[in-house]
Amino acid sequence: MGWAMSFELRSFELRVNSGGTSASCCAMSLRRCGFRRCVRQSVGMASGRKKVIIRRFNDELHWGYLPQEVALLHGYVELIDPAAHVTPILLTEIKWIAYVRDFNVADRTVPERLDRKKFAARPRTEGLWVRMRLTDGESLEGLLQFNMTLLDSLSDSMGFFMTPPDTRGNTQRLFVPRSAIESIEAVGLIQPMAPKAPKASPAQPTERCTSR
Repeated sequence: MGWAMSFELRSFELRVNSGGTSASCCAMSLRRCGFRRCVRQSVGMASGRKKVIIRRFNDELHWGYLPQEVALLHGYVELIDPAAHVTPILLTEIKWIAYVRDFNVADRTVPERLDRKKFAARPRTEGLWVRMRLTDGESLEGLLQFNMTLLDSLSDSMGFFMTPPDTRGNTQRLFVPRSAIESIEAVGLIQPMAPKAPKASPAQPTERCTSR
């Protein structure tokens, strides 16, 4: 069974394609709801923070540390820079947050080293293969974690974490805010390969004893 899923900021639609036929589920309107979790993270919790590079839509870059899961305070992301200063950044101004191996501070153009933004072939890692179109016209591909809460998160979450096409590069994970996304298209559902059944051993011929 193949999957084709797409949604825009104001509408959501799920289509299932199988054998050349398609079944369309009813559309569900999305509204820009308030974020349910506004948890202020303590500056002293540095041990649970990861290296990130935040890129704004004006291509302004910010280096620092954030928790594994993005938290907001009144619509702002609180970034702790390498000098331990807190920099609040408005979520609606953010294009993406790249969770990286290295800061590459000397590179003022593409420190995320996000060279591959599309899959060259079908991914091998399990997940929902999606293609995003951002509000500035740029396209990104990645893998979303596919679970029972995915459809709910499409309407309720403040953004999406996805695995980029090349995890061997500097960017390990990418967080894209909902406000930065114009549309999402599901390219395919990547499922783990079923283990091959062991081959049956050929039957051994039985010897018959004949009496004379």
